[in-house]
Amino acid sequence: MGSVYKRGQTWWIQYYHQGRYFRESSRSPQKSVASAFLKKREGEIVDGRLPNLQAERTTFEDLTTLLVQDYQNNSRKTLVRVEQLIKHLKQSFAKYRAHEITSTHLAKYIERRQGEKAAPATINRELMALKRMFNLAVKQTPPLVKPYT
Repeated sequence: MGSVYKRGQTWWIQYYHQGRYFRESSRSPQKSVASAFLKKREGEIVDGRLPNLQAERTTFEDLTTLLVQDYQNNSRKTLVRVEQLIKHLKQSFAKYRAHEITSTHLAKYIERRQGEKAAPATINRELMALKRMFNLAVKQTPPLVKPYT
C-alpha cells in the first residue's frame, strides 16, 4: 500500500488512496520513524480518517462564508445579526486557519470581549456562531475541518 524512501537526509513516505498518490515527509533522518509514520497513515486510511489536506488549508474566512451561506440558503431572519457576530469573531480569528483555533484562543477571546464589557449572552451567541461554523465545515464533503482533532 505504501513505501518509505530517502530524499537527502530525510525519510519520506508514499502511499495510494482512492486512486491518488500521496507523499509526505517524516521529518526524520531515521527509517524506523518513517516506517512508523507510514503505518500510522495506513491505519488512518483503514479507519477512514485519512488526513484531509483541504482541512489544513481551511481559513476562518472559509468558515464564515459557510455560515453566511447557510443562513441565506435557509432564509434565516437573523442573517444581519449573525454578520454582526462574525464581525467580532473576525477581530480575533481572521488570521488563523481553522485547525489552528484552540481552546486557549477561545479563552483569550472571551477575556477580551469581557474587557470590552460585552454581555455574557452576546459572548455566548458569538461562540455559538463559531461552533456552528465548525459543525457546517465537518458536514462538508470532504470535511473542511478534521472532526477528530
